Amino acid sequence: MEKINVCINCDDFGLSPEINLGIFKAIEEGLLGSCSVLMNEQSLADYQKLNSLDIDLGLHFSLTTSNQKVHSPLGLCWSYLTGKTDQTWINQQLTEQLELFRKVFAREPLFIDTHQNIHYLPFVRREVAKQLIKLQTDILRIPVESSSYFSLKKIMYQALFPFENNFIPFWGLGHMGKNFNEQRILNQLEYLKNKNLKYSLWMVHLGNYSEGHFGDSYNQERVNELETLLSLKNKIIDKANLIKFSEIESN
Repeated sequence: MEKINVCINCDDFGLSPEINLGIFKAIEEGLLGSCSVLMNEQSLADYQKLNSLDIDLGLHFSLTTSNQKVHSPLGLCWSYLTGKTDQTWINQQLTEQLELFRKVFAREPLFIDTHQNIHYLPFVRREVAKQLIKLQTDILRIPVESSSYFSLKKIMYQALFPFENNFIPFWGLGHMGKNFNEQRILNQLEYLKNKNLKYSLWMVHLGNYSEGHFGDSYNQERVNELETLLSLKNKIIDKANLIKFSEIESN
């Protein structure tokens, strides 16, 4: 029976050294097809190692990490509505992160996505869309899940991204935290096969535990995702061909 094709994309490379180490482990095991990279001057050595590996890379554009002036999508929205941030600032941040990506990796990002999916905010999506035109690509991760589960977040994203082009079947939001477990993951792979979706993009958040200096609300969950993914390697490969992002075709 023909297998489905799944690209496992790990978000947040560059967020901390411990997260980077966990992602490197998954790459070594042949599980990841792409990484979404947060640009952080302190991660230059890890970027050099990542650049030497056979993996597709995209920019994980961020305005809401702990070292930035807003720390959440809600905070970003409030900052924009009260005039503390504007389109010029957002464009400047995106331009700087793209320039650092080019400097470090000596290539263009294959795709752009955003930390905490902040491109659901129209004032962020406008600036990202402009850069995609310059990059001559329309590849932007649309967080509308191809899955059977129900949640308010899923409905919200469906309402916010109703007419986007180049839709790549995506999943992972509904498999975070306690939902990142064997039964739910294997059920999802079966769901994709039954829907005749030949290609899909699976978002994961992997990492080792970050001690002290780094406050990550998803800290322990990253460890669980990494351990679970490694333990399921053979079962996943039985059901799916693991591919690179560049091998995804529209269904």
